Amino acid sequence: SKEEMLSWILRINLVAAIFSAPAFPAAICSMKKFCRPLLPSSMTKLCQEEQLRSHENKMKQIADELAEHKLHPVEKNLKSKEAEEYRLKEHYLIFE
Repeated sequence: SKEEMLSWILRINLVAAIFSAPAFPAAICSMKKFCRPLLPSSMTKLCQEEQLRSHENKMKQIADELAEHKLHPVEKNLKSKEAEEYRLKEHYLIFE
C-alpha cells in the first residue's frame, strides 16, 4: 500500500540521515562548471546531536545558496551551456 511504502521510505531516510557521514566538498577546478558534492561511503563519527546540528547547518547553507542563486537568474541571451549549468545547480539545490 502507499502508506506502507511511505513509512518504509521515511524509516530508510531516517537511518541514512543518522548514520551517513557529511558529504565531501565538490571538486575545485578552473572551469565554472557546477559539480555536486561527493558522498562518502563510510559511517559518521558524530554523535546523534552533532549529526542533527550538521544536517541543520547544511540545510541552512543550501537554503542560503538557493536564495543567492535565484538572485542572479539566467539572462535570456545566455549561451545554452551556461543556462543548462544554471538549471542543474538550481535543481540540485532544490532537491537537496
